[in-house]
Amino acid sequence: MKSDSLQDLLQHNTCLIKNHAPMKPTTKPPKFYREFVKKYPVVGETYEALGDAVHHQGPLNDRERALVKLAISGSNLYQSAFKAHIRKAVAVGIRREEIEHLALLMLPTVGFPTMMVLMGIIEDQFDNTNQSGISARTKDSPAN
Repeated sequence: MKSDSLQDLLQHNTCLIKNHAPMKPTTKPPKFYREFVKKYPVVGETYEALGDAVHHQGPLNDRERALVKLAISGSNLYQSAFKAHIRKAVAVGIRREEIEHLALLMLPTVGFPTMMVLMGIIEDQFDNTNQSGISARTKDSPAN
């Protein structure tokens, strides 16, 4: 599709997902993301519409998508994304033990150092939260 503007792209994406309810945020985004969207609203809206569109294009449910996103962000050591996806995973019912197992499963592919970094992040996210997965200490910090 050739688009004259980001607004055209946003409208096109909105049409693509009109038969699907937009994804409801499961956790409050970090402060730096909220500030980015405030400063660049069209980019933020377009990005969120794209996320909604790809979520509804296949057979994976919320739980399966959360595990995939944890694996993608974790294997690439996108630490802020991994923290955010831990919070989102917990919000759809994924337990700490399952997230730890996901990190362990990465060991043969991404290596021991990466797996240990992920285990540390998991530990930090849960230990600072009474096991909820949503860290009060880091909820608005740029490290998220």
